Amino acid sequence: MSKRKRPHLGSVKDDPTCSEHEITKSMQPHVESEVFLPCHSWVKDTSSFIVDSDSFVKNVVHCRKLQSEITQSINVPITSSVEQSIKKQQRHILWSLVQYVSRDDIIVNEEIFASVTQLADDLIFSSMTRYKWEAKPRKEEEWIDGWMLKEEHTKGSSYLESTLWSVHQLVYELLLQVLLSQGSQDSRVIVTYWNTDLLRKLLNLFGSPDSRERDYILSIVHIFYKMVVKFRRTIRKFICIRIQSIVFEDEESAQGITEMLEFCCSIIRGFAVPLKKEHEDFLMRCLLPLHKLVNMESFYPPLLFCIMAYLEKNPCLAPKVLDYLLRCWPLSNSSKEVLFLNHLEEILASIPADILKDIICKVVRRMGLCMASHHSHISHRAFLILENNQVWCLLLYFRENTFPILSSFAEQVASNHWNTNILQMASSWYNHLRHLN
Repeated sequence: MSKRKRPHLGSVKDDPTCSEHEITKSMQPHVESEVFLPCHSWVKDTSSFIVDSDSFVKNVVHCRKLQSEITQSINVPITSSVEQSIKKQQRHILWSLVQYVSRDDIIVNEEIFASVTQLADDLIFSSMTRYKWEAKPRKEEEWIDGWMLKEEHTKGSSYLESTLWSVHQLVYELLLQVLLSQGSQDSRVIVTYWNTDLLRKLLNLFGSPDSRERDYILSIVHIFYKMVVKFRRTIRKFICIRIQSIVFEDEESAQGITEMLEFCCSIIRGFAVPLKKEHEDFLMRCLLPLHKLVNMESFYPPLLFCIMAYLEKNPCLAPKVLDYLLRCWPLSNSSKEVLFLNHLEEILASIPADILKDIICKVVRRMGLCMASHHSHISHRAFLILENNQVWCLLLYFRENTFPILSSFAEQVASNHWNTNILQMASSWYNHLRHLN
């Protein structure tokens, strides 16, 4: 599974005739949701704005002081115009910082890394006024804090607006550029300034309602997991706890599951064989319980990829996975039951027959019950499994146990099903199975 592309910033030019919310043809679109960065007239030439690491650190400190003014406004209120002016100054400084660290001739030293880490902590992780969310009806085009969002909108739906996203995106971009720079490749530098508490603040943002923010968090966590071995167990433990809390406590707060599963897809590939017990526990205690959620459709592809990656590492886990699926089979959710049948076919088509000998009869009986379902989609999907060559070879290998079960259900469906297409399909398979028997 390919990684999701993270958002990229557009270009900002010094054009005094261009207003803050004006879109020009030369701007580069946001990769994911086609968000364009407006050409701000207040942005000056950044080549003389920051010339060395000392001026970089001074501007970071100034940006943090501006944030403290907004934070202190909780006790001493400030006007909206003053707050907007502070945000504008922050965007100006942050854009200049991003431009500086993106230059090829710049090597990020430890002092710059420390200042950027503290900046991210102040502006994002520890901010008391991170978001002001407001539900609005969708329109064809909508301005969101100076960003134009262009996408197809469905009538009656709604979206969430972040009034601080333009600042936060620049902070995330700055942090990513610093982490990817040559000077930050030493994991000792990262461990010096990123402790466990700060890492947990970052991981908590997987629950952000803003998908753009979750994309940045996914990219940053990937870098930390790759570079710092010390953080790996902490990251896996957090994801496990987060998933368990969603499954067993608060199913409604399920934001970020897709991004966490995409992250798991990549790290499962790197697990050593034979699998450690803690890695198998992660499968049984964290990934498999996600099948119980009603909204499994929203994160089904990465979940299926994670399960199949585990079975590629250790096919002997297949009976446990199949037994879990059969025990939590959705009997009253037709769309989810079709997904379970897809899952069943993927496993049966990729696992050797000798591993499935103890579970195959239970699996075939469940397939037969789905064939006899009055829901035409479920019944049709169950019959389609028989057309898979790998699955058919597996059933043929256990023909003494599987064919009698399939024949009895096919005969039942061929005699009294209401759908004509299912009736013809069942009759054809019943005659074929009876002939083979």
